[in-house]
Amino acid sequence: MTLPKKDSLELRVLELVRDHYPITKDELLRRLGVSRGKMELALKRLAARGMVEFDVLPDKTYVRLKVVPAGPKARRDAKKARKGKEQGKGDPVGDFSYM
Repeated sequence: MTLPKKDSLELRVLELVRDHYPITKDELLRRLGVSRGKMELALKRLAARGMVEFDVLPDKTYVRLKVVPAGPKARRDAKKARKGKEQGKGDPVGDFSYM
């Protein structure tokens, strides 16, 4: 996961979400003072990188930072999970290949 460039809109979004959680998309838009399209694009990029998630309610959408485990144990666990998927040891609940 790479961090956004310094002084980019994505970095400003991350800082606002970090400092003012809980925060909605509308509050972000108001605080950033940018167009809705630019903000939505920045949020899509951050979500694609796995940095933010959205909590969608009927009248509001909250933006929150996604907590990603870090460190050697987390890397080993992720590597083990990838290796298991490659070898066909996927999730037995979602595996219907035996039917």
